Amino acid sequence: LASNAGRRTLKVDREQAPILPGGSPLAATGSGPYGRWAWMVAASLLLLLYASWVRGGTAERYQGPFVWIGIAILALTFLRRGNAAVFSGGGSLFKDPVLYAGGLFLLYLGIQWCNAGRYPFFNPVDKCWEYTHPQVAWLPSAFSRREAGEMLTWFFPALALVLGIRNGMPSVRHVRMLLTVMAANGAILALLGIAQYFSGTGKMFWLWEIKGAIFFSSFGYANHAGAFFTLMFCLSAGLCVQRLYSRAPLLMDRGTALLLLATLLNLAGATFSLSRVGTLTAWVAGIGMTGYAVARGWKRLTPANRANMAAAIVGIAVFFFFVIAGTNGGTVLKEMASLRRLPSPDITENIRYRLFAA
Repeated sequence: LASNAGRRTLKVDREQAPILPGGSPLAATGSGPYGRWAWMVAASLLLLLYASWVRGGTAERYQGPFVWIGIAILALTFLRRGNAAVFSGGGSLFKDPVLYAGGLFLLYLGIQWCNAGRYPFFNPVDKCWEYTHPQVAWLPSAFSRREAGEMLTWFFPALALVLGIRNGMPSVRHVRMLLTVMAANGAILALLGIAQYFSGTGKMFWLWEIKGAIFFSSFGYANHAGAFFTLMFCLSAGLCVQRLYSRAPLLMDRGTALLLLATLLNLAGATFSLSRVGTLTAWVAGIGMTGYAVARGWKRLTPANRANMAAAIVGIAVFFFFVIAGTNGGTVLKEMASLRRLPSPDITENIRYRLFAA
């Protein structure tokens, strides 16, 4: 409490306190619309976690809840009173350009869905496979109505989540909590995938058999897993560096150590997913982030701490190399080596014919 001209005002950190309508911080007095904030955070977490555990959101039979959770997030965002925006400049939801840009994109997807239903046929004159024309030739169209509808199922809740974060979150601290939970969730999924990888199982969660594809963790397709764990690796690394250098002097506390562990697990997830582009992108990003972290803190470190940091970086790199090279006959290295081999024209033509014939 600070006395100012005979008055007593409560000083509250804007980042830590919830934000009331009008942008004013809410003191921890038990008043205010905190119940709605809790529902907003819970709904956002539910969408993020559920999607990552059900085949990465790609299995159609698990996608129904996406839409309903997205509607709930959007409703909670609309129900807020006044201006509680964290990232959209403090204005109302209807002044947020993301609402209109995202709405136009959803309109495009909706038109594409309505104008879908093209099917392949063999043209005996040109002796080639072609697709029928859409119902309205000048409008966006799609081949499969079901797959076009799946785009709406994905992007509507994604837009609702972005709008909820930009306009309905109580504080920046809660957004950081969402990001931290995402990083931790990625680390848990990576640990699950690594356990499945080393066990040699052909069943996801050791329960459901996945045929005709390389799966990893909860993802039925290796490239989807590689993209996910690469993003989670970058996120967890950024949170780790931010937390490490937010204190003076530099201190490797328990929170920073856990974020570092999550970073390494997500990097391992991207590597053992056997996604070549995901693995390459993750390691290139890792080298860049390591260089940034060292350059940022080099002058603040004592000579002993510099030596410890260099030894830790070298030790982690060597450990990863021997684990990658020495497990499952060097499967990861063999997969990366195949980047240099391009498919022959005969194989490419055969794949194209089979896609059309399907």
